[in-house]
Amino acid sequence: MKKILFLGVTSLAFILLPSCNSKKYFEPEKSSEMRTKTQTLGSKITFVNRDGATLSSGEYINKQGSGMVNLGKAYRYINESSQYILAANTTGNLKIIDKTTQKSKVVIGLQVPVVSANVSGDIVVYLLEDNSYGIYKISNNLKLWESKSESVFAIDNRVANPIFADGSIVLPTLDGKLLMLNPNNKEATKTIYISAQNNFNNAIFLSKVGNRLIAASAHSVLVVTGGSEKRMRVKLSDIVVTNSAIYLFAKNGEIIKSDFDLNKKASVKFDYALYSVVGAYGDKLYALDFKGALIVLNSSLTQHKIYNFEDVDSYTFISNNRLFKNKEVIKIDALSYE
Repeated sequence: MKKILFLGVTSLAFILLPSCNSKKYFEPEKSSEMRTKTQTLGSKITFVNRDGATLSSGEYINKQGSGMVNLGKAYRYINESSQYILAANTTGNLKIIDKTTQKSKVVIGLQVPVVSANVSGDIVVYLLEDNSYGIYKISNNLKLWESKSESVFAIDNRVANPIFADGSIVLPTLDGKLLMLNPNNKEATKTIYISAQNNFNNAIFLSKVGNRLIAASAHSVLVVTGGSEKRMRVKLSDIVVTNSAIYLFAKNGEIIKSDFDLNKKASVKFDYALYSVVGAYGDKLYALDFKGALIVLNSSLTQHKIYNFEDVDSYTFISNNRLFKNKEVIKIDALSYE
């Protein structure tokens, strides 16, 4: 099987920079010491995706907090619903864990590693490392169908999971497409291109806010409303979507606030900042540079404060008001932007 190169945001950004011989780093003129409480994370983070972080103990952290079950040896958190947890290993097994019993309901042998998946009711949709995708029905223990999109060489490892919306499934493929699927028909009802790059073109974000579908790759942001498609070209480190705005964290250090039609409303730039993890909580935005500076901003981007941390040398993840970094758990909501 052809292997795909998976790269994180830091590695990917260095590849896309003009010259690796002239790398410069974010060096804030003024920064503050962090005085908020920290805790020690009992196990190190071994894997991160868009929706959660897996610990070496088999436990996991999602966007809402610590998970409720142990995923099992060598399994990584993928996604969950109110009823099930999805976990996968590197040999191509997708485990469906029942939240009520906290035990595995079924393990689907897919032969190729799973990179993204979602579950709603009785239906599981999955995407594999070779860009194959399919639908599985839990109650029948049956794969309904499987299809495949174009092969890719390299992707950003923050692969966005599929979503269920308005009776359809929206599946982001590794080659930069959004497929609108019906569980009972393998032919996509509609195909939308996020951008047209050859590699690192997979969706790193996908969500539905109101009647808008919002998606982003490392090269472009897309908003779909009805039959209208709007795009913004930007070399993107990450994206945060709140109830009132879209925040784009660019690879040149700029943070852009836009409305849901991608009209730019505000921006601020931190030269050479390379964001390893970003998040929002309450009226604050958080952006952690990989050299250890944590930038806390207000929602209008008019105020900010920078805090000192050590370099980021491992996986990082933000869950609600907590930053998980280098086996530390930091309550970031106590940090001010003033």
